[in-house]
Amino acid sequence: MNIRTRKLMAKLSLFAMAGFAATVNAQSTAPATIEKMEKFTVTGSFLPVSASVTASPVVTVESAEIGMSGSTDALQLLKQLTPFFSGNGNIGTETNNGGGGESNVALRNLRTLVLLNGQRMATSPFSNTNGGTPGVDLNLIPTAMIERIEILKDGASTVYGSDAIGGVVNVILKKNYNGFESGVRYSSTRNGDYKSRNAYILGGVSQPGVSLTIGAQHFENTPLRTTDRSLTTLTPKEINALGYNVTSAVFSGSYAGRVGSDIIAGSPLAVGAPGYKASVITPPAKTSPTAPPQTLAQLEAAGIYIPISSTPAFTAVGSTSILNTTLFGNSLVVSTKRNEFIANGSKELVGKNLEVFGDFLYAQTRRVQG
Repeated sequence: MNIRTRKLMAKLSLFAMAGFAATVNAQSTAPATIEKMEKFTVTGSFLPVSASVTASPVVTVESAEIGMSGSTDALQLLKQLTPFFSGNGNIGTETNNGGGGESNVALRNLRTLVLLNGQRMATSPFSNTNGGTPGVDLNLIPTAMIERIEILKDGASTVYGSDAIGGVVNVILKKNYNGFESGVRYSSTRNGDYKSRNAYILGGVSQPGVSLTIGAQHFENTPLRTTDRSLTTLTPKEINALGYNVTSAVFSGSYAGRVGSDIIAGSPLAVGAPGYKASVITPPAKTSPTAPPQTLAQLEAAGIYIPISSTPAFTAVGSTSILNTTLFGNSLVVSTKRNEFIANGSKELVGKNLEVFGDFLYAQTRRVQG
């Protein structure tokens, strides 16, 4: 009985030693150090990843680049510093394009989501009334208050929905700012036919548990008209001489003195045509109330009207749209006055566990389109 007991105890001891050795080997293979990662936010994904891994192609425009660009609004800034914003979806306030005085963005001319500090911004009602897709007015954001802009230049509809088919623009505002800053900018063309003025102020107070940052900006510019530039008022003959074809964008087929495919013989648009008569600027009146009306063929035979196709303008343009509307002094850049104000702040109520924060934005844009 004693012999059997000793053999059983010996077997149990050997098993315990083997288990202990396996435990030691397992522990020896564990990593000696543990890497501690800092907290950061990724635009374009809900999943935080390592700083060495790029999950989405995000382009960041830093505050230093914003200051050196000299841009007066966020859209102008994005178009100047990145190549992704082009097409008629990127409507600004200065160009005479029929917009509602806003600045809208569209990556590769596709619907783009605009975020402010990672939060969605409300779309402007004016973008809908102009017949376009709902867009965010970037004129609400003074450029002096922008800390950086993160651009997710690929589609992100799987994360943000159909609003982000083109991508995402995340505008990060300055916060926890201490101090005061102001600046002015004045620019003018060599001939003085276009001028712009811009001024901004930025200030804030930040203390443990509370912060407040305020920024304001004013911008205004004079109009630039087609008659201010000789290049924008070229005649069809001059355009052809430069090797370009005349487009119908600025040439109209609706003008005084036109009847069908004919034009009054004394029209300024008929200068140089066979049968041009400077004295004939109106059709003849009836000799009596009972006199029969004259047909266009009769008036053409009398030299009152001449075919539009016989005019040099028709030869240059290639159509009856021979009225150059740029001669009326249309606005290339419309006159704009814009005031912007923004404030953001935060307050810790129960330490780091409970905090209230908010952003206030106000903008007023006035433009005269002519």
